[in-house]
Amino acid sequence: MFQHARWIWREDGAVPNSVSRFRAVFSLDAPPVSCEIAVSAHHFYRLWVNGSQVGGLCSPAPSNFQARKLYLTYEIGSLLKPGENVLAFEVLYLGGDGQNRTKGCPCLIFEAEGQTETGSFCVASGAGCRSSGVSAYLPVMPLRERRGMTGSTCYDRSREEEGWKLPGFDDSSWDCTVLSAANLLVPELSPQEIPEGAVSRHWVPKKIHEEPGFALYDAGEVLTGFVKATLKGKKGARLRLRYGELLEGARKTWKDYKEPHPPTAMRVEHGAVNDATEYYLDDYIVQGTGEETWAECFTYKAFRYFELSGTEDCEILGVEVCKTGTDAPCLGGFSCDDPVLNAMAQACINTQKNNIMGLLVDCPHREQAEYLGDSLMQSRLLCYNFPDARTLLRKVLQDFADTQLHEGDFPFIAPVDWEPGSMFMLKMPEYDLLYPEILWEIWKFYGDWDALERFYPTAAKTAACYLARRDQNGLIPNDRTAVMHISDWPYPNIDEDGDALFVENVYALKGLKRLAEIAALLNRKDDHDYWLAEKNRTARDIRRAFFDEKEGLFRDTPVSEKHHPGVNTLAVEAGLFRPGELPRAIDYLAKTPMETRVILSWNYLKALFENGHAQKAFELISDPTARWGLMIAEGSKTIWEGFEDIESHSHAWNCYPLRLLQEYIAGVRCMEPGFTEVEIAPFFPEGMFEFSAQVCAAGGVIEVQGWKSGDGAKFQVELPEGVSGVFRYGDAEEILAEGSNEINVFGTGSPE
Repeated sequence: MFQHARWIWREDGAVPNSVSRFRAVFSLDAPPVSCEIAVSAHHFYRLWVNGSQVGGLCSPAPSNFQARKLYLTYEIGSLLKPGENVLAFEVLYLGGDGQNRTKGCPCLIFEAEGQTETGSFCVASGAGCRSSGVSAYLPVMPLRERRGMTGSTCYDRSREEEGWKLPGFDDSSWDCTVLSAANLLVPELSPQEIPEGAVSRHWVPKKIHEEPGFALYDAGEVLTGFVKATLKGKKGARLRLRYGELLEGARKTWKDYKEPHPPTAMRVEHGAVNDATEYYLDDYIVQGTGEETWAECFTYKAFRYFELSGTEDCEILGVEVCKTGTDAPCLGGFSCDDPVLNAMAQACINTQKNNIMGLLVDCPHREQAEYLGDSLMQSRLLCYNFPDARTLLRKVLQDFADTQLHEGDFPFIAPVDWEPGSMFMLKMPEYDLLYPEILWEIWKFYGDWDALERFYPTAAKTAACYLARRDQNGLIPNDRTAVMHISDWPYPNIDEDGDALFVENVYALKGLKRLAEIAALLNRKDDHDYWLAEKNRTARDIRRAFFDEKEGLFRDTPVSEKHHPGVNTLAVEAGLFRPGELPRAIDYLAKTPMETRVILSWNYLKALFENGHAQKAFELISDPTARWGLMIAEGSKTIWEGFEDIESHSHAWNCYPLRLLQEYIAGVRCMEPGFTEVEIAPFFPEGMFEFSAQVCAAGGVIEVQGWKSGDGAKFQVELPEGVSGVFRYGDAEEILAEGSNEINVFGTGSPE
């Protein structure tokens, strides 16, 4: 593709938050047989072929402009005809510095190659196209959020000519396109592996307040999406949609999060979550031509509540909300005889779907940002539930590889404009060190050899960068410059007041272990030997600096008096305790109140499940007075950023309880790369008598059902083709084969 196409734009250059229109007219002398078109743009495009819209939402997915642009392909032969045909485009250029995107320059490229009954043809972007800087979107509207991901809009259809997307339209008054600087700035065009955006669900929201010219709606949950309004009205009337996660006055803070916060007014808060903004809104100019539909979906936004104002001269015929995001279906799940756990599992899925927006983002409203650590946290749920997890995680690694800094570390998010003085000039050392772990997840669950080969050099460079910074004690020092240490979050109680931090150094240790394993797989013997030696050296130096011989535990810093459970959980995972010390450490974790926050609670709960304290781990997950159980008890259908009812109420890094239920209650564990071998080791916590789980493995869906009655239990296990494994329950053990497996267990005896 793109053998003949060039990046094009309009002659009047870059206008921030503006939509431009483009047309390419061509004729076919015979009926078309097939035609494939490849398209990319900066930032997003819409495509029509002879008036029929092609493709999904928010395409292409964000990437680092200076490294690559992603393109998509469509089969459009059925939309073409003999005679005149037209390709019509709208392209949104956001401009400015933004989080999760790069400024670059405005541009469009496309190339269509096809066959007719008499020969082949090609239509490509170039000087023969026509363009207009006037569209239904008013230009230079304010950006919606403080971090500048999306632009507010004002849509006035009267600004554009009727029929411009169709053949026969006279575009002689439009300008000829010119070549864009992108021809010199974009080094690579790559096919987009992940799906486009799409509408996955829609429903009618509840109207909760109304007064003259104003109506307030509740969608019932936080969603990524848009509002679709059908109306009749007076020509020139201006309608406004304002979106928000909460109503005015309901936003809690760290100081008062335990206090009740009823709304102070039946109005949407003026903010993108806890970032104040007056521009989280869209406007529409009524045409007055009868029934009209308004559905603003050029960019992603998120909300639960929305208000529709300016309706004095309008009749609103219908309103619905449309849930959108990358078209990545969820095939996994968990259900049982506890409705609270069922609601929790669904809330995890709802939240994850909200946060797949062309990249894996932490939240869908305030930041829409792709972090390495957050992406790793999301991988826990994704790899068990979403068939597209592999390509989504590959994109994370590619985005950070494209954004890698000269020394080998990363900006705190990718893609991003990394410019001196920018609000985005921040680093997260702990997150940098998790790059090899994401790569290992892709190998473990999908056996993706290509990912190992492609991203190993990036992972190796990052590790080497941090090894080069070690001090005389062999430790990575605590960087106090433009750095955010994210050992545990939010509101961590780990001690970070020291010259070296345990979490940062143990993440380096875990990364070295992964690099040694990957190098061995890639048959890089010298690399393997190097990483293994550095792993052993790092383990020695960490133990020497952090281990408290008297307490038998690891300190948060070499001089700290704290022995945080999260720190010692990581020490257990990393094998830093000697065999005789391990029982005491496990006992400490089991008896100490849960102090971990969102990030390290994943590790802490896994340690309990895997070391004889499964019942306690389950109770911590399901407790209706704290953490995830409290979220469900308060009626939330999505998962909060932290364990307190403040900040974001749809934060994907906190959705791993679903995975814990699938892995430790249903007992589904991947034992060989690509999920070709599994262990099924179910566990019935007190009070649970039946469960059903679906796990989306590389070769298909694994299904496990369990029923407990008295001293016995019955299980049904379905394994997809090419998957085998072993079943364990108490003293019972049985070999599993692909297809259907039925197991009956009496007491703790052998299966029947």
